[in-house]
Amino acid sequence: MALRVGGAAADVVFCNASEGLAEKLRIIAAMKRKILAVGNCTFDHVSLTRLLREKIRAEVVAVHSHKQAVDALRGDQFAVVLVNRKLHADHSDGVDLIRQIKSDAQLAATPVILLSNYRESQQQAVEAGAEPGFGKDDLYRPEVWERLRAFLA
Repeated sequence: MALRVGGAAADVVFCNASEGLAEKLRIIAAMKRKILAVGNCTFDHVSLTRLLREKIRAEVVAVHSHKQAVDALRGDQFAVVLVNRKLHADHSDGVDLIRQIKSDAQLAATPVILLSNYRESQQQAVEAGAEPGFGKDDLYRPEVWERLRAFLA
């Protein structure tokens, strides 16, 4: 049996691995490449997912509300959470969700990034515990992909 595990930079192939070990390695590799995307409209979600898959080979899980995001984080492990400034479904504040995640001891260690072109919102997100974010206008800049790759390593 051969199992391929790796990222954009390199792949590692495990040959003759036991079925149990191979499955565990596959699960670990998948966890490290999973991104939770919160609050995007359908058009933005499709565009963002396509870019994340193409640029950094990440799996994207989409949710639409604060509750869905918290439930997803409690039920699974994600390398990073991308939160829209205003959640499309109910126009709630993404920074409020970041505060909620960062104030919860079970969830606080998960890196969170705000998607917003507004500097003031980015500053509020960082003050709430988020990593420095970026706007959707920046999605085609190579430095954005390098920063996201770091969370998936």
